[in-house]
Amino acid sequence: MNRVVKWMILSPLLLAWVLLLLLVVLWSASRLMTPTAADRAALALLQAPVPTDGSNAFAWLWLLDYDIPTADLDGVAAQDAQRLRDALTADPAELSPALPQDSSAHGHYPQVTVDAEAVAWCGLREGDCLAHVRAHREALAARLAQEASLLQRVRSLAGYGYVRSEFPPSLDTPLPPLRQLAISPTRSALDFVAGNPSAAFRASCTDVSTWRRLASNSDNLVVSMVGMALLDANARLLAQMLAERPLAEPLPAACRAAFDPALPPLDLCMAMQGEAASMFALLDRLDAAPRRLTEGAWYGLTTDVMRTKARMARSYVPACQTRTRELLARDAPLPPVREFEPVDIFGLDCIGNAAGCVLAGMSAPNQSKYLLRLQDTQARLRLTGLLLDLSAQAAGPAPTALAAAIAAQPPHLRAIAFDVAGGQLQIGLRDTSKGALWSVPLPATHLAHPAAAAPAAAVVAD
Repeated sequence: MNRVVKWMILSPLLLAWVLLLLLVVLWSASRLMTPTAADRAALALLQAPVPTDGSNAFAWLWLLDYDIPTADLDGVAAQDAQRLRDALTADPAELSPALPQDSSAHGHYPQVTVDAEAVAWCGLREGDCLAHVRAHREALAARLAQEASLLQRVRSLAGYGYVRSEFPPSLDTPLPPLRQLAISPTRSALDFVAGNPSAAFRASCTDVSTWRRLASNSDNLVVSMVGMALLDANARLLAQMLAERPLAEPLPAACRAAFDPALPPLDLCMAMQGEAASMFALLDRLDAAPRRLTEGAWYGLTTDVMRTKARMARSYVPACQTRTRELLARDAPLPPVREFEPVDIFGLDCIGNAAGCVLAGMSAPNQSKYLLRLQDTQARLRLTGLLLDLSAQAAGPAPTALAAAIAAQPPHLRAIAFDVAGGQLQIGLRDTSKGALWSVPLPATHLAHPAAAAPAAAVVAD
């Protein structure tokens, strides 16, 4: 009887020890087996510097709102960066401390002020810029005259090669005043409406060259996406101006440079590296936060920052992988990218980093939508470049020339369709959040000769 009682008492304790030993073995195995070689490679790729050419536009872009002498720009930006570093170190226990969102230039240099009743610049993602300018021509001309120095600063971005933030990485880092960038296509549209098409084409094509370069070489995803919106807006504006311009007028050299087929494709690797750096900075801050002894012990058992970063890298790295870049450049359909990495905290890869696995799963970006937008922007530029090439012909494009050029496009590119009734060319979009099709007007010579056009191709978003 005593033996039975002893066994009943000891059995649960023995089972608990066995389970604890098993958990220790699994935890140790998890720490030994992770991160995997693939995760290490992904993390290394995300942290490898992207080669850049030219000078950094960050200070100029960050301080667009201020009329600051060029010699003072770097100093003001450096002072702003120090203010952010000071705010981040002031309270190490706070994961998301309040950061200053304005510049130290405020109150010391002239700043752009916009009347609440002022007519807005042309929208970047939607709307007809020429129609907007024609409807508000006088008001926009007056506003552009008033903000001539802002226009000069925006267009001076053409002299820069990349945008790399000088601020410490953080999810709460303030953004540059990107809304001001729409002044440039608005000015181009006004020039065209006012009878100066050469200036309009030259400026719009220069904007395309500028933002092909800066959108692909920015470590901030928002800057890259706004840059691609500027590319979309200028592509539409150029197509609309082509539909109205005299075909015999030669195009500026800036347009040949902006739509040179040899230019590198758009890229989002540097932007995704910046996104990952902000998340990694949050993890580092979490890791360095002060804890009581028991909290620290539990944190050490359930969270490993290096392994968490390596797991997060799976979600950010596709934009930097050679295979994805090849598909993007070829306009090929992309394989589906999971928005959230599935988490099994009892799986061998997570037992040693349970809380880190949960954090990694929660932070995964929906990278697919950004890559699809990139592909759509490239398709818009490709179609606009085709129209520009045909328009540059000495005699202007014959009604059959456009159809022949479209038929000669490589078969791996998405279809271009004629909408003869609507007088438009259309391509299907893969990011359908703003619609399934992108349409631009046909050159005027094609409207009178619908029979010369090739049969309309089916336009289906891949």
